[in-house]
Amino acid sequence: MEKGDFEPSEKETVCRKDTNLDTNYKKSMEKSGLDSLLDDRGSLKINNVPLYKLSTNKEEQLTNKFGDGTNICSLEISEHERSRKHKTEISESETWNKARRMSPKSADTSKDMAPQQSELLYGSDFEGFAASTENNTIDADTELLDFDFLLQNNVSTGQKRDNVDVNAALKTDNNRTCFDGLSSAGDSERDLDAEILGQKSAIEQSEWEEKAAGNTMVLTGEQNDLDVEGGQTNQEEMDLNIPTDVDYIDADDEDIPLREYQKELAKEGSEGENVIVLAPTNTGKTRVACSIIQVHLRRQRRSENIGKVVFLVENEALALQQGKVCAELLPAYRTKVISGSMQRDKKQFLKDFIDKRDILVVTAQVLLNALTRREINSLTAFSMIVFDECHHTGNLHSFNEIMSKYMDLKLRDNLDVISLPQVIGLTASLGVRGKTDASAAIDHMKGILANLDAKYLCTVRQNFEEMKLYENNPKEEIITAKNRQDDQFREAILHVMDDIDEYMRNHHSMMEVKEKYHLSKIMCQMSSSRGTEQFLQWRSAFKDAIARIRSDAARRMLNPCRLHLEVYNKALLIHADARIKDAEAILEEFMGSEMEIDHKDETDKLLINLYKNLKRRNFNDEPENPKLLEMQKLLVKDLGNNQDARGIVFVKSRELARALINWMHEAESMKTLNAREFVGQVASAAQGGMTKFGQKDVLEYFENGLHKVIVATSVADEGLDIPKCNLVIRYEYVTNEIVRLQSRGRARARNSKYYVLTTEGSWIVEKEEKNAMLERLMDAVVPALQRYIHENPNKWEKELRDMQEHQKLLEDMKQEQRVANRSDDDMEFRCLNCSQFICMSSDIRTILDSHHVVVNEEVNDRLVSVRGRNPVLLKDDIESRGCIFCAECQRKLGGICEYRRVEFPLIVIKNFMVVDKNGDGDNFGQWKKANIDIQQFSLDDFKQVVRMRRCMHVEE
Repeated sequence: MEKGDFEPSEKETVCRKDTNLDTNYKKSMEKSGLDSLLDDRGSLKINNVPLYKLSTNKEEQLTNKFGDGTNICSLEISEHERSRKHKTEISESETWNKARRMSPKSADTSKDMAPQQSELLYGSDFEGFAASTENNTIDADTELLDFDFLLQNNVSTGQKRDNVDVNAALKTDNNRTCFDGLSSAGDSERDLDAEILGQKSAIEQSEWEEKAAGNTMVLTGEQNDLDVEGGQTNQEEMDLNIPTDVDYIDADDEDIPLREYQKELAKEGSEGENVIVLAPTNTGKTRVACSIIQVHLRRQRRSENIGKVVFLVENEALALQQGKVCAELLPAYRTKVISGSMQRDKKQFLKDFIDKRDILVVTAQVLLNALTRREINSLTAFSMIVFDECHHTGNLHSFNEIMSKYMDLKLRDNLDVISLPQVIGLTASLGVRGKTDASAAIDHMKGILANLDAKYLCTVRQNFEEMKLYENNPKEEIITAKNRQDDQFREAILHVMDDIDEYMRNHHSMMEVKEKYHLSKIMCQMSSSRGTEQFLQWRSAFKDAIARIRSDAARRMLNPCRLHLEVYNKALLIHADARIKDAEAILEEFMGSEMEIDHKDETDKLLINLYKNLKRRNFNDEPENPKLLEMQKLLVKDLGNNQDARGIVFVKSRELARALINWMHEAESMKTLNAREFVGQVASAAQGGMTKFGQKDVLEYFENGLHKVIVATSVADEGLDIPKCNLVIRYEYVTNEIVRLQSRGRARARNSKYYVLTTEGSWIVEKEEKNAMLERLMDAVVPALQRYIHENPNKWEKELRDMQEHQKLLEDMKQEQRVANRSDDDMEFRCLNCSQFICMSSDIRTILDSHHVVVNEEVNDRLVSVRGRNPVLLKDDIESRGCIFCAECQRKLGGICEYRRVEFPLIVIKNFMVVDKNGDGDNFGQWKKANIDIQQFSLDDFKQVVRMRRCMHVEE
């Protein structure tokens, strides 16, 4: 999913303002041409009474007019004022009961819950809209336009359809939306599929595939935070307290004390050079960086220049941690932590604090967004950039995108060194990118140095023995468990998958498929990949093939089969690493909503019957998973009797993290460990995600011993500092040599242990051994690279620039190719499942280069839209509101987003077949891969949608 469609976020309260308009506001409305849409109070008189109590008296109208004389239906001002006054005083009523019953997951809605618990259940008032007409777009800083065009029965942007059961599809979705997302927190977590594919849930502004349908969180006021017993804490109590986050500060600027090896690491950076500081975990790289920052800011002040440091991190948890360290070590300088969620929650934006703070600890995506949107004109606004975990500066990572803008200044604008910000990189490992050849490994390291424009690679050479006193190397061991014997559950799942495979091959619609040979070739590869990582690669190829076939009947048959095969494979993966009941829960979650939809298609009925037959079987007599028994021994032995002990178990997915937590809570010998998961903010709570407050709580309780074990995904691989952690287990999860070193570095206590736990004969053993060998290779080639740089300074400087010029040329060529491949032709967007036409590409607009919405009102005839009860303000005045479904087959297609108080259907491109003028179809996992020219959302689009909505309201 794309980065903007949508960004998962924590709960945010929508601030309401008074509707009285000042003179400047009225002038801005006149200038924008929207004054004709308003009455003399500045209120757009649509839906200004509580939801489910819309007046039906058509004579209760005011005759406000558009510029063209069109009458606008509106309610009386007296009713408008009355509704504002009594928004929180409406009692339980028949309409409320009806609304509650119609709401998703209504069984979980307390009958006693009064409507006033969610102000957003009511129609809103027009509070203000000051749109900028510059470049014919909407300014991100203008007021919210509060248009809630709500229909009865919780159906919003789509038509009301009495015969379509969409509540069943939302039974497990309660307050979540179902569209792609953007994680401004910079979370590196991945879902089960992406984890196994090795796809980083990176922070790419214009496209994020990790936020698939259903992954955006929509939380109630009480769902946000964990207390010490797993309950909730008050959000206000979670605010980060940084004493130097003030406009004015008066403190002594004392030197940061450094050990000798730390002084050695800081030498070249303190002299003003661009460097990468390479040192083992737990040796104080952040302290070294703070010392370099201190020297830099002092130098800037002495030369009467303005020193401004931006400290970039990958995710919010690291931002909070590093912000505290900077404030502690540099009390004479003003420090501010800014992440995506902080910008949303507190309205504290990076652009507003550049002139007010000396040090800005920022998640990288926040800076990239600000540069892309020209909120910050250039990186020259900063005098220093610090990259934490700088080994990520490659490919499409946000670090590299930021440095690409730096290279534009250096290579295209020809700025000199003095005009450019100083660059400091911090890492425990540059890695060798899987290269076993020393020369190739050095070339990879040179590439990282070139990307960061780093002249020096700083390591400890003279004071190595001193550093060894503080470096911690845990004891390492690979533990293999026996395989399951007589695995009846796995065999039963494989049998169901075989039945689906046979059904697809023999279905009569396959006779219509001209591309049958290619499709059959792909289908033949499915059997050997089931229950493995390779299945996800097969799934991707199969999905693309389905989109390309021209038979609607075959596509209608194949796509549901694909979805069911995916969930059965996910159950196999969970079963392999957890318990049968955990795998069954995966199936039940998916099948529960499927079974409650009134399926009329023969394929849907057959798939449901296959599951029902499986459900009738009893697998309770099967023995426990041998790997779980081995893990239980390790946890009890190393943590059970030691109150100061802590352990981290790394797993590849949120689903597995939740399954292991449930298992630990139910096992009598491990209940005292009070285990808790630590995962990213990419997904909703229902999908296994966490809020930033939940993350903060878990880390604090883990440090103080309330939780002795956390089960974590990749979000905890790097940087987190837990001094008491003495046990790390990588459970069926290894990736590369960098992650191996980083995760081993989480074991920071003395006499700590690092285990890799897998099954006998697993590829994990060979992979871990290779990673250990690559780590040794990296340690061996670093001194050789340093000697080359030291002995050939002029040659190295020229080589550095040549690599940068070459990389910039490649980037320019790729961009030109992307532009050349874009098609101006209008494309059809059809439901991938049933081929139902939904809209044309010309009906789609992008809001802020991120969110893809449909502006043609006719699309509502082909969609069913269901809103959640508790909207969430995500970013850029955009709210997540619910889900959209295909009216024909009831499959999820995307979400409902609200921008400036107007709702739009939001398109998740992976759920669509895109058909060109020749009738050729294709499916894209990300918007960036689609060669479609989508126009920007403009003020004219906005005005047209508002007029159409109001005219439709009058007609109704």
